[in-house]
Amino acid sequence: MSVYREKSADEYEDAGAVKTQPSAKTMAFDPKTKKIFLSAAEYSETPATDPANRPRRTVKPGSFVVLVVAE
Repeated sequence: MSVYREKSADEYEDAGAVKTQPSAKTMAFDPKTKKIFLSAAEYSETPATDPANRPRRTVKPGSFVVLVVAE
């Protein structure tokens, strides 16, 4: 995840990258606490029966987590 800080109304600076779990895609930001919340889970892949199709991904039971990023 890339993080940027607002220096002024028209200027931002790169605050660096934060390594997250690969499946963490959806996020929410709490402006009051300045925390970022990301949902993630572990997946398992089942090969496709037809080589022209993608493998099937399913969520591993009990692997859902909410990641919290804070300064």
